[in-house]
Amino acid sequence: MGIKSAPSTAFHPQTDGATERVNQEISAYLSIFCSVNPETWYDKLPLAEFTHNSRNHADRKHTPFELLYGYRPPAIPTAIGETKFPAVESRMKMLESARNEAIAAHELARIRMRSRFSGTFVPFTKGQKVWLDSRNLKLPYLSKKIAPKREGPFKILEVLSPVTYRLKLPDQWKVHPVFHATLLSPVKETEAHGPLHPSHVPEIVEGHEEFEVEGILKHKDEKGKRFYLIRWTDQPTTADSWEPEENITHAQETLDAYWKRVDEKNKKKTKKGKRKGKD
Repeated sequence: MGIKSAPSTAFHPQTDGATERVNQEISAYLSIFCSVNPETWYDKLPLAEFTHNSRNHADRKHTPFELLYGYRPPAIPTAIGETKFPAVESRMKMLESARNEAIAAHELARIRMRSRFSGTFVPFTKGQKVWLDSRNLKLPYLSKKIAPKREGPFKILEVLSPVTYRLKLPDQWKVHPVFHATLLSPVKETEAHGPLHPSHVPEIVEGHEEFEVEGILKHKDEKGKRFYLIRWTDQPTTADSWEPEENITHAQETLDAYWKRVDEKNKKKTKKGKRKGKD
C-alpha cells in the first residue's frame, strides 16, 4: 500500500527534520501567543491555526492552504467599516487585535527558532558516552524534586541520524532506547575527577522497578495494616517513606533484622521495669 515505517524516538514523536522544526516553531509560537491571552487563549486558537497555515514555509515556498486547497483563503478585512450592530463591531475589533497579536507572535517565534539553531551543533558519535535527560523517564524515585535531572552515563550503540541515537540502557528499563539529541548531553571526563561510572540503577522485582531497602527505622499500625518507615539505599534521609508491609516482602533479611532489634529493645525495657519493681 506504499506505507513506509518510520519509528519514532522515545519522548520525541517527530520522524523527520522538517516536521520536527515545524512542531518546535508551532510550540514556541503558541506559548508566545497564548501567554498574551491566558484566560481566552482557547478561543483564539483557530486564528492561530489560520495564521500559521497562511504563512509561506521555507521548505516548500507555499502556504499550507495553497498546497491543500490550491488557493489562499482571504483573511479578516484589515479595514473595519461602520456597522449598525455593536456586537459585530466589537467582534471585528477583537479579531483584528487577535490577528495582529498572532502575526507578531509568529514572527517572534521564527526569530527565536533561528537564534536557537544558529549555533553549531556537534553530532554525537558511536561509542560516545552521554547523559540522558530524565524528565520523561518514569523511574521509581520517591520524590521528583530530589531525583537526578539526568541518568547515565550511557554508551551510544548506534547513530540512526544526526539527531537520533540508540543508547545502551539497563536491561531492566522497559524504555525505547532511541532518543533525540535534545535529550542528550556529552559526558566530560577530567583528570581531576577521573572516569565516571553509571549512577545507581533501580532493581527489577517481578517486572517492577524498585530500590534496595537499606534499613527499617520504625513501624506503625493503621486501620489493621502494618507500615514500615524505610531508609532507601543511595537516597537522602528526606526520601524516607512509610510503606505497607506487602511492599517490602523482598527485603526479608532486613525485616528480620529489624524485628530482632525490636525484640532486644523490648527485653531491655522489661528488665529495667523488673529492677525498678524490686527496688
